[in-house]
Amino acid sequence: MTTVLVATQVSDLKSALLAKKAEASAIIPQESMNFEELRLAKGAGLEILKSSYTDTLSQKIQNYLEIKDNEGYSIAKPEQYNSENAYWATRIEALKAQGKTEDDSLLQWAQDQRLCTLKESELVVGSVERILKNRAVIKFTKPVALRDTLKINQTTFEVSNIDQNRSFISANSVAEIDYPREEDKPKFGTPVYCTHRHNAIISENVEANRPYKKKIRINFTVEDKSLIVEDQVYEANVQASKSQADLSQRLIEIFSSSGESYYVANEICYENKSSYSFPFVPLSELKSIKRAFYEKLDKKLKEE
Repeated sequence: MTTVLVATQVSDLKSALLAKKAEASAIIPQESMNFEELRLAKGAGLEILKSSYTDTLSQKIQNYLEIKDNEGYSIAKPEQYNSENAYWATRIEALKAQGKTEDDSLLQWAQDQRLCTLKESELVVGSVERILKNRAVIKFTKPVALRDTLKINQTTFEVSNIDQNRSFISANSVAEIDYPREEDKPKFGTPVYCTHRHNAIISENVEANRPYKKKIRINFTVEDKSLIVEDQVYEANVQASKSQADLSQRLIEIFSSSGESYYVANEICYENKSSYSFPFVPLSELKSIKRAFYEKLDKKLKEE
């Protein structure tokens, strides 16, 4: 079966990272996402797809993020732009992309979880059989667990105790649970809603994510008194290497670490035009040249 890639509309970084956890391959960012959030999302392995918002970004930023067209993606559209809803909307789309049908239990569970993340929606999980002194007997049509939040009429409460000390109530079963006393007792058949599932909130450590760095090829030319990096000429104390070390290897080592820069070298092209068969440039000078080169690249990216 052909793999279908899933993309998700998201409004913030947390939603993007949770969508990835739910098997999204890409995001369609809304205007509330800033450049740094997009970098972090791309650093997590998410592609950035075109949207009305990305069209407003400068061409330099679009090229840096390598923004792609939406073609070939199945798009998950959260009903509300919050992180939990983005997760479950994506999970549903991913399950459908895997060929799951409406009678699949995993898909049904994901659809129920999504409903619980919507403020204006309520998931029906059963109906009242009878109300005791401070207990309720309920016929459940969907699974319910301890710490889930239920609602009967206008009374909202957390499931704190289930008969026989159970932690879980399966679908199509009758169970007795603690119920806060109220003046107007619910009648037989009153719907029971689930407004929150204790395991519906999926966590993601945003701070642990590394920002995206665009990998680039850098051309180096060494001359007798200078090191040319792309089109930038830097004065350098070029000498003959006493150990006959390969300067190109040192350049790879130095420039493959770029600190806070938006870029990093993953390939170099090296040409020796100096008078030395094995030229040498002091480490301190190479590091200084590296900082200046990456700072100039970063400045160009931010310039409109």
